[in-house]
This record gives sequence, C-alpha cells and structure tokens, in this order.
Amino acid sequence: MTLRLPATLAAPLTVLLLSTPMVGAATISVTTTNDEIINDSECSLREAITAANTNAAFQGCPAGEDLPAVDVIELPPGTYRLTLEPVGEDLNAGGDLDITQAVTIRGLGDPFRWWDDPGTPEIEVLDVYLDPSSFQRTFDSDDLPDVVIENGLGKALQLGDGDRVLHVVIPSVRRGIDLVAAEGHATVRGGVSPGITLENLALVGGDASCVGMDCDAGAAGLLHEADVPLILDRVALFDNRVGCAGAECGTTDQAAAVRTNGSAAITISESVIAANRASCADTACRTGRILSLNAESAPASEIATTRSLLADNVQTCSSTDCSVREFFQGNATSDLLEQTVVLRNEISCAAAGFHCNTDDFIEFEGSCVDPGCSVVFRDLELAENQLLCEGFECDTDELLEESTALAWEMTRVRFRENVQRCSGFECDVDELMDQNAASEAGATFSITDLEIIDNVNECTGTGCDSDDTLDLWGSGVGTMTRVFLRGESRCSGNECSTDQIVEASGFASITDLELRDTAVFCDGASCQIYPAVQLDPPDGGMTIDGLVIADSSSTCTGTGCGFGGVFDPGFPGEGGLLALNDSAATVDFVLTDASVTGNATTARGTIASRATVRIEDSVVSGNSSSSDGAAIFNGRRSSSPDPVAPGDLELHDTMVESNVATGTGGGVHNPPGATVALFGVTITGNTAADGGGIFNEGTIVARQASAISGNVPNQCVDSGAGSGCGLIFTDDFESGGTTAWQ
Repeated sequence: MTLRLPATLAAPLTVLLLSTPMVGAATISVTTTNDEIINDSECSLREAITAANTNAAFQGCPAGEDLPAVDVIELPPGTYRLTLEPVGEDLNAGGDLDITQAVTIRGLGDPFRWWDDPGTPEIEVLDVYLDPSSFQRTFDSDDLPDVVIENGLGKALQLGDGDRVLHVVIPSVRRGIDLVAAEGHATVRGGVSPGITLENLALVGGDASCVGMDCDAGAAGLLHEADVPLILDRVALFDNRVGCAGAECGTTDQAAAVRTNGSAAITISESVIAANRASCADTACRTGRILSLNAESAPASEIATTRSLLADNVQTCSSTDCSVREFFQGNATSDLLEQTVVLRNEISCAAAGFHCNTDDFIEFEGSCVDPGCSVVFRDLELAENQLLCEGFECDTDELLEESTALAWEMTRVRFRENVQRCSGFECDVDELMDQNAASEAGATFSITDLEIIDNVNECTGTGCDSDDTLDLWGSGVGTMTRVFLRGESRCSGNECSTDQIVEASGFASITDLELRDTAVFCDGASCQIYPAVQLDPPDGGMTIDGLVIADSSSTCTGTGCGFGGVFDPGFPGEGGLLALNDSAATVDFVLTDASVTGNATTARGTIASRATVRIEDSVVSGNSSSSDGAAIFNGRRSSSPDPVAPGDLELHDTMVESNVATGTGGGVHNPPGATVALFGVTITGNTAADGGGIFNEGTIVARQASAISGNVPNQCVDSGAGSGCGLIFTDDFESGGTTAWQ
C-alpha cells in the first residue's frame, strides 16, 4: 500500500529528513569569516566546502564523508564575504562557492523568522488571510539572519566581472550525462535522496551581470544545477542582481535570486526573497526572472514554498523589442504555495518606441494526467504588486497563471491593490488570475475563501484589450465557496475591449460569490465590453447559492459600442452584470438566495441567460439599464450575426422591484422563443419605455400566486408573437380563485 501524505505535511517532513545529519556524516566547523585558502589551522567557508566536496581534509578543515552520508558545515554568526578571484570557475577556487556533493550548510545564529510575533515566538502557522498584521510588511538589511554569505567581488564592469553567491554543480545535470548513481546520489534514506540544504542564513549581494552582445548573465543568488533535492530552510536571499547591457543581451533563462534545473524536489520554507533585481537595457533586450524553479527543464517532482515572504523585488527592461520574463516560474508535478506573502514587487517594461512585453508574475506551468498531479494555493496574500508596460504593441500578462493538473485547490487567498497597466498602441493586459488547471476529465478543483480587493486592470490606447480579472476553466467537478470581489477593469481608446471580472466554467456549485462596488468600463470609438460575471456550467448543471452583486456597473461609452460577443458596432448586447451561458437545453442553472441590487449597465439585462435557469428566494432590485430588461433579459447573444438565443426561466418566491430600463422590460424582457414561469413572484415598481413589469415577445407558460403591480407604463405587454400577458389560472396558490393581470 502506498502512503500519500497531505500536502501540508509532505514538505515539512522532507525538510526534516534532509536537514538531519546521517549516521557517519562529518560536521565541519568554520572558524573564520575570511574568504581564504591557506594552509593553517583556520577553516574558512570556502575550505570547508572543498573538504565536503572531496571527502578529504583540506587546509584547516577536517575531511567530509562519502555519500550517502551528508556532511554538515556549521557557520558561527558573522558575515562571510567572498573576495577571492578568479570569478567564473567551478572548482571553488574563487568567485562563487561551488558545491559538487550533497551537503547541509547551517547557520548557528538565533533562529531566523521573517515575521514579527513576539507573543508567540514559536509560532508555526501564519494567519496570513485572517490576520495580515501578524507578519512584517517590510524587510531590509537590519532584518537579515545572524549568518550572512555575501558576494564582495563588486559590481560587473565588463563581461565576466561579478559572480553569484552559491553554485551547486553536479555533473549529472551540468554535462547532460546520467552520473547520479555512480556518484552515490541515487542512494536513499527513507525514500529521499540526499541533497543540498541551506539553513538559517542569508545569501546577499550576488551580481551576475554582463556587458556585451548576446551575453548571458547567469543566476545571482543561487544556481542549482543538480538532480538532487534542494532545501532552503529559514534562508534570506537579499539584494542579488542579474542584468545585462548590450545588443541582443539576455538573462532570459536566469534568475536574480534562485534558479534550479533538475527533476528532484525543491522546498523553500520560512524564507525571504527580497530586494533582488533583474534588468536589461539595449536593443532586443530580455530580462530574466527573480525565481526560476525548473522553468527551462523537465518538471521537478515537487515545488513547495511555505511560510515565506517575497517582497520588493524588481524586474525592468527599457529598449526597443524589450521583454521581461516571469517573476516566479515553477515547473513541477506537484506545486504548493502556502502561508506566503507576495508584496510590493514590480515588473516593468518601457519600450523606446515599440514591442514591449512583460510575462506572468507567478506561473506554475507543469502539466500531466497522473493522479498525483496537484496544485495547492493556501493562506496567501498577493498585495501591491505592479505589472506595467508602455510602448507600441505592449503586452502585460497574468498576475497568477496555473496550467493543467488533475487536482487544484485555492484556500484562503487574498489579492489586494495589485496593478496591471498597459498604455500604447495595440496594448494588452491579461488576467489577474488565469486558472486553466483541471482541464482533464475527472479532475477536481476548488476555491474557498478568495478575496480580490481593489486591484486595477487598466489598458489605455488604440487597439487596447483588458482581460478578465478571474478566469477559471475546467472540465472536472469544481466548487467555489466564499469569493469576494471589489475593483475595476477598464479600457480607454479606439477599438478597445474590456473582458469579464469573473469568467468561470465547470463549477458544479458556487456558494457566496459577492461582487460589490465593482466596475467594468470601456470608453472610445468601436469599444467592446463583456458581462461582469459569465458562468458556464458542467454537464450536471450549476447551483449558485447566496450570490450578491451590488452597487456595481458595466459601462460602455462612445460610438459603436459592442457587448457580449465578437466585435459588433452598435449592437446593444446583453448581460451587463451576470450572464448565464450554455447552449445545451438539458443543462440547468439554479440560483438560490441571490441579491442583485443597485447596479447599472449600458447592456441588455442586469441578468441575462441563454440557458435553463431557476431563480428562487431572491431579490433583483434597484438596477438600471440604458437598454432593455433592466432586471432580467431572458436570452443572450454571444456573437454576431447569430440571433438572440432564448432562455427558459422559472422565478420562484422572488422579488423584482424598482428596476429602470431606458428601453423595454423594466422587470423582465422575454425575447422571441423564450419562456417564463412565475411562482410566488412579486414584480413591482419597475419602469421602462414599454412593458414596465414584463415586455413579452415569447411565452409566459405559468403564473401562480404572483403579484404584478405598480409598474410604469404598464404591467405586462405582449409584443409581436408574444403570448401570456392575459394568462389566467384557476389554481392560484394564495386565493384558490382566478388571477388576472393587474
């Protein structure tokens, strides 16, 4: 029988196994902070690493042990500044520290914790979602651990100057030859291969910059080229820089903080990635990442980032044909991002004329159909981050993008005050969050306690496009519970397009989805706008309980506005706030206890559908539309030149009150071919140019125990081939007698 540990336990257990010395392993104690190779009684950090690499005594350091024993190098408090040259070699003689065999490097200072909670100094779980004040909001050099390994080789002045801090280079990956078994790395203990562990220390000041045409700068903090596990436990990577200057120079595949390349697990725990920088400035310039975890290689078995802070890192590019890669890209079979804060980071691209591009902020790209494939986001806050692009044909990608997995979970996650902004000709701003996981049949996916608050998705310029805030697509069985959104998506300029705030498909149930004070806005000639919320159900249908859409707007201004489909100048559209969409008549939506109040739209219908929909125990009140169907438009058109696809609507014990349409149907607009059934419904105080209560071009198939009164200019109007306004039932639920239209 195979025992599968929960994701919350698997990573900490891996840390424990790999950070505990094996029987027979050597402990090498460093006795000087100097960077030296001298035949004396002192043991420097560089000498200790050579002793561990070679399993032989070296200068003043005792011998390391052969694998599978994992040597432990212990560092007393202090700053270990790297000063020996030459840089760029891989024999640990100068420049960065070169590690060629599994080892643990452990700082002996006080336990490093990036958060500040003096009342519970031994706290193990951060309450990031419920109590953001439980952790530090800033991090600088005064907050570093007691043990610091610093690159003191200076900044790059020419090609080859400067260097990273640590380089793990094991031949099985570096040479592309499978030498792992021969070197002993395949030996396992408890099912875990020995690997590289860094504990309770900081890597500071790495500078892997270069100058020259087509130069390649390399990782600045830690480059891990090995097919063995990597553990960063209570580690700070601070003020490391990767950059280049020169025609067609690039740091595309490199990273300022950490780059890994191998199939083994990667764990970052209780650590800080702060104030690191990646940059480039020249023609056809390419800027690398801050964290690149197997981005350019086959998937790792697992990438787990827990109880960590990623703050104040910057990626910039400024030139013609400029591009900036992802801030954090991971490629693994199993991804875990948990109890972590991503704060005040910036990606910016300013082209000197044209062709500027910024990639995703965080991207997990692995894909597979194995049942173990999973992605988990839990107890996170992503706040005050910026993705900025300015220039001709400018493109700003997603804040969070996740690819295919058979199971993904998002629990207690907050996006707050992040900005995605693009300005320029043919400019494009992509989604805040794009989750296309669970695209395989049989997949499972869930969202619980998600807040998206005061984020900005803004595009300005001719041919501009602002994409969805929340884009969720799947083919399995999904659930969404307690999701709150407040913010805006806007586009200004000719031929501008603004997409949905929420676009979701495949969710069997949605509970307590709330949009409040949210705006979708497009302004300019030939402008196009989509519904604020568009939902597509799985094969078994979708139940929606406790939906709230309040004090929100969907507005398109300018000549030739188009709504809800392909570009179609002048078409008045449908589904300004909520669009329920499915072409299969057998698929149902059931809305229970919904409250849709105080909203404004320039499209048809605050609620619009082209599906079989049942709404019960709900209120649709105080909404306005400058088109038809202020409250409900019982049909939907997704593209031109298709006619409006009619809906099949049942209203049960629902209030439709005080809605105002500039066109027809203040309460309900029922287009040709559509059907409406009313059971215990009150339609009152609604106003329109005609059909204040109901404008009916289709069929009213039932009316029982319902009151339709006080609507202006009339209660119900049959128009064209519509029928049902004169409907009389003898089995009225309330009186037992007959009921006629008021």
